[in-house]
Amino acid sequence: MTDIELIERIKGGDDSAFTLLFKRYQLSVTSVFTRNIKNKTDVDDLVMMVFIKVFRHINKYDGSSSFNAWITKITHNTLIDYYRQRKRLPKVMENIREDGDSYVENVALDSESPEDIYIKKQNHGELRELLKELNPEQHKIIELRFFKELQYSDIAKELNMPIGSVKAQIYRVKQILIKKLKEKQKKNGTPIDSYKE
Repeated sequence: MTDIELIERIKGGDDSAFTLLFKRYQLSVTSVFTRNIKNKTDVDDLVMMVFIKVFRHINKYDGSSSFNAWITKITHNTLIDYYRQRKRLPKVMENIREDGDSYVENVALDSESPEDIYIKKQNHGELRELLKELNPEQHKIIELRFFKELQYSDIAKELNMPIGSVKAQIYRVKQILIKKLKEKQKKNGTPIDSYKE
C-alpha cells in the first residue's frame, strides 16, 4: 500500500492505517534524533511528537510533495525546537526551518496531558460503554492506561511494542474517545466539558 493510500485511509478514520504509517517511518524519524541526541528518553519523546504532529496536521497534506519529504520537514523542525528550548541550536541548523509555525510541544514521558485529565474526569461506566465501540487493540491499550493506570514503559512491555508506537496509539485513541464523549454529551443535552483540542 502506498503512502497516499494510507493517508487517505487515515483521513477516513482508519486507525490501523496510522499504525502502518508509524511503523513505516519510525526508523527514519528516530535516526534523525539519535544522530543528534544522546538521551534515549528525549529521542522517544521527540519521535512521539513528530507522529502527533503528523496526525494533527494530516488533513493539510495535499500530496504536492512526497510524504517522506513532508515528515522529514516536520522531524527537522521538531529537532530545531528541541535545541531552541535548550538554547543550544547549532549554527548550521539556524536556517533549515522553512515555515513560521511554532511546533514546540510540551509532551513529557508520563505526565498527564489535558486529554488524560478530561478522560479521567468522565464516569467510568460511560467510558467502558464507549470502549465497546473500539477495536480490541484500541480497547486494550486504553484499559491499560486509564483503568490499570500503567506507565507507557509498562504498557510497551505488556503489549511487546516499541514505546514510541504505544504513545502514538494512545494519543490517537484518546482523540477518538474525546470525540465520542463530546458527541454523547451533545446528544444527551448534558454540559460539555471545557476541554478543547
